[in-house]
Amino acid sequence: MDNIGLPALLGVIVGASITYLYNMSLEQRKAQRERVNLAKLLLADIETLWDRYYQVLGNFIEGYEDLETPPTLTCPLNQNYFVIFDSNATKIGMFEPEAANKVVRLYTLAKTYLDTIRGYEERIKEYKKWNDIKKTPNNNQGFVVDDNLKQIFSELQITFQIIKQEHDGLKGLLAEVKEALKNISIK
Repeated sequence: MDNIGLPALLGVIVGASITYLYNMSLEQRKAQRERVNLAKLLLADIETLWDRYYQVLGNFIEGYEDLETPPTLTCPLNQNYFVIFDSNATKIGMFEPEAANKVVRLYTLAKTYLDTIRGYEERIKEYKKWNDIKKTPNNNQGFVVDDNLKQIFSELQITFQIIKQEHDGLKGLLAEVKEALKNISIK
């Protein structure tokens, strides 16, 4: 190769390399921005959901001490409270594996926790129904009614203890997830 072609070839290689590195840098910054934005979005979602839950039900659950007499819980759970997570679930993999696992675990446990509360509320309705039957004049189902009331009451006692345990577990995991998301959002 002559003396003129070598510098031109080197110029092309250097220029292409610089362009490649610049584009890679842009992609990395874009991916980092997406991670940070997703972490901030999920953090806001988690904090909002927890604050609302705590106002409506969580504070009551923490303070309720009489495990022999299960409380009546009435909490309207007819919304999809996890829209932000559900619509961004495929992006959670952008986080480090440990943080991603914690986020997924928190949302999954929160969803199953709501299912437990819904089931508890259904059993409360069933208990009230049998109690109304017991109060009915000329009730001829005495033993059946009493047996059903005892069985449901026992289930409610056990389920409420589970609800308290799951609440405590969610609260602990929530702190870990918030810390992980805060660390991602400041990078």
